[in-house]
Amino acid sequence: MAKKNKHKNTGRSSTPEMQDVQASSAVIANPVAQGLDWGLLLNGRRYWVILGLLTFVAAVIRFWTLSRFDSMVFDEVYFSQYAYNYLTDVTFFDAHPPLSKYIIGTGIWLYNLMPFTETYELTQVELAELSPTARRWVNAVTGTLLVPIAARTVYALWPNRLASLVMAFLVCFEGLLIVESRYGLNNIYIATFGMSALYFLGKVTTAESHKKLYFLAACSAMLGLTYSIKWNGLGFSAVVWGACVLSYILYLRSKYLGLDLTAKPLAVFKAIVKINPFLLIPILLVPGFVLYCLLWIPHISMIPDYGFAEVHHQIFAYHGRVEADAHPYCSSWYGWPVMARPMSYLFEKEVVDGVKMFTDVHLMGNPAIIWLGAASVLLMLPVWDYHLQRALRKGVIHSELMFMSICIGGYAANFLPWAFVSRCLFYYHYIPASLFSLLALAWVITHLLSGRPLLDLCKGWISRGLGIFIVSLILAAFIYWLPIYLGITTTADGFYQRMWFTSWI
Repeated sequence: MAKKNKHKNTGRSSTPEMQDVQASSAVIANPVAQGLDWGLLLNGRRYWVILGLLTFVAAVIRFWTLSRFDSMVFDEVYFSQYAYNYLTDVTFFDAHPPLSKYIIGTGIWLYNLMPFTETYELTQVELAELSPTARRWVNAVTGTLLVPIAARTVYALWPNRLASLVMAFLVCFEGLLIVESRYGLNNIYIATFGMSALYFLGKVTTAESHKKLYFLAACSAMLGLTYSIKWNGLGFSAVVWGACVLSYILYLRSKYLGLDLTAKPLAVFKAIVKINPFLLIPILLVPGFVLYCLLWIPHISMIPDYGFAEVHHQIFAYHGRVEADAHPYCSSWYGWPVMARPMSYLFEKEVVDGVKMFTDVHLMGNPAIIWLGAASVLLMLPVWDYHLQRALRKGVIHSELMFMSICIGGYAANFLPWAFVSRCLFYYHYIPASLFSLLALAWVITHLLSGRPLLDLCKGWISRGLGIFIVSLILAAFIYWLPIYLGITTTADGFYQRMWFTSWI
């Protein structure tokens, strides 16, 4: 016994578990799940099989009857048409950077070359004469890939297989992401590139020293692609820079307090700090900015009306001219978390055998996901603040602090700035912020399904039961509003029921 006590007093441990115990005065690790061990249940092949199934389901949802509507749906009249203009050498002015149009245009060009499609001389036909799939299939692929990308992003930031699969589940059945994936629009690319940037940020924290700079450069490149779609993609850049600043603050604070700098939960922050700041700043800044500039070269060479500086001036001036009530579906930013103003992308009415039938596509989130996601951000906020204060005052760093910081910081960076924008805003502007609410909801559901106390509200099987109920509620809401997401023709009764709900909210 004396030998054992002496071993403790040396501050050295023979196992990682004992090291965590010894470092508990400086760092608090995540509590082990009570009861069910999801790490073992989802180990190895099971995890990948489930992720593959969710990705397959997402592909079915996003590709089903993709070519059904021949007419342009909402802003397809702009983004898809502009993409086609690149292929047909038609001059135009666009109020956004060109990357999404390059991608959609490449999809149209590739679709026209596929052996199972009718080949056209693109300069001789209008876009409306081509199959609608030509301008939509790349978006559907991108929206499908967002499922595994989001799942792996969660695992890179918080190595929890259950949380990773929960995030994949949420992205798979979220209405905003479904609708934006099924048409030639551009918001799904912000979501995909933005989540990819966060994935590479997570890899920086776990990679070997000689690989950290490569992942950091990849993160910067993804950020550049994000704001090459729309400028509001810069919200993801704010998240990444905020994570780096927080890492330096917590590391230096722990060092000042004289605490153990080798403790495991601090390693996530220390991994960023270990990169020389004189390298971190340019590597995080330059690749993305250079890529953004390079992506303008094809546009300016094809449409030389404005140079690089002048085209940015024109874009900025255009957004300044858009009035607050310029469109019937303009919405206030503070109403987005409760879906106060969903958007109708398409509406058709016909009479079949004397029965009125309606076809409607609404940009509308899954209510269970959107509402509970916003509530999860509010629930996470005091937990994050508590652990942040403990980290700053005592150096007690929670293992999920980085993940919670990205959820809170990402939601704030992509949501709150819209309060200062006076132009007409639309519900799709909420998509980047909603991704971080999905991260927060995945965090809540993971803790519930693991039976862990969540703010001491519930634990054990009560907690797991609540988690199962939330998952079931999300599935039920998805099935109920499926006709609105996919444009499934319904009878007047079914249409009015759903329209009553959208009118009420």
